[in-house]
Amino acid sequence: MTLRRALLMIICVLAAPAAKAQIASDQPAALVVYPLIFVDDQTPTDTLIQLSNTSKDPVSARCFYVNANGHCSNSGDACSSGAECRGGLCLPGWNETDFRVQLTARQPIAWVASDGLVVCQPDQMSDDDCAPLDGRTRRGPGGQSNVGTRIPPVSEIPFVGELRCVVVDDQDRPSDRNVLVGSATTVQPGRNLLDVTRDNAVGIPAVTGANNGDNTLRLGEEYAACPNTLIVNHLFDGAMIEGNPVQSVIVLTPCAADYNLQVPASIIAQMLVFNEFEQRFSTSTTVQCFAMRALSRLDTTQPERSIFNVGIAGTMSGQTRIHGIAAGGHGLLGTLYEAYPEASAAVNVHYQGISDRVDVIQLP
Repeated sequence: MTLRRALLMIICVLAAPAAKAQIASDQPAALVVYPLIFVDDQTPTDTLIQLSNTSKDPVSARCFYVNANGHCSNSGDACSSGAECRGGLCLPGWNETDFRVQLTARQPIAWVASDGLVVCQPDQMSDDDCAPLDGRTRRGPGGQSNVGTRIPPVSEIPFVGELRCVVVDDQDRPSDRNVLVGSATTVQPGRNLLDVTRDNAVGIPAVTGANNGDNTLRLGEEYAACPNTLIVNHLFDGAMIEGNPVQSVIVLTPCAADYNLQVPASIIAQMLVFNEFEQRFSTSTTVQCFAMRALSRLDTTQPERSIFNVGIAGTMSGQTRIHGIAAGGHGLLGTLYEAYPEASAAVNVHYQGISDRVDVIQLP
């Protein structure tokens, strides 16, 4: 190696930009997002939610359920489309319920969405309406407790929506401690046994020293920026597995949210769809607060005419690249579920690049 080449290599190393925190589902973070919480008493289906503190010290978190159910204009019943309202309209809905969680050192906490969880007070150890947790009875210097944790059940059943939890300090101010990880397990009846899917919560790490402690969370400044592009590898709807068609359901939610004024964020999701021959299709859809749809209903009400239908796409599988556009930011998060003949599976959504705009989450 020549001296000139060695010097060039040193200069390149010195000039390399510092690595930035990025969104991931396998690393502790100060803000975690569960893109889908689903409860249905007709199926029946429920979601087991797990939240863990990875640090050696106790931590507090503020959490926010978002109910994304629509409601029929003529009956008030929960709905996902006008076809369920028997002549009425399915009016979109969006409302938030917040609660607080106390986690002791290196402790997981778990609850079923339909039931919630209330931690026992010291004089309630025999009360069937509350649940004692490991760590609650630790005494002496540095003793820790889960007392104060009161997790409500979801606001109505059926319920479809999301959950977000953010680390806060003793004064209830957002903190830059990256210590939370989470997962959601959805359980529903299968053809022969229970159908269980599990996916990790999306972790959004805080930038150390950048958080000013107010209720305006700025993703891209105080926290890691949202991804520029979501990459989804999937089977096209109608692809045959063991003689049965597969259907995929995608969940999309904007990074931005206003829990103070309870105003849903709206974003246009632009999609480039590639089949196995690298032929390209494109479409777009509007995500108002939250979207949960079969792939073949993203671009049309006639699934057999969709670019996500195997007959139109021309191959069994493909890749979809999703980019969000909105005036106040354009970050999107999501997850994918595939329904197979015997069971379902949660599929990881990959993230590429970072948004060049700030997405804001406003807390009450």
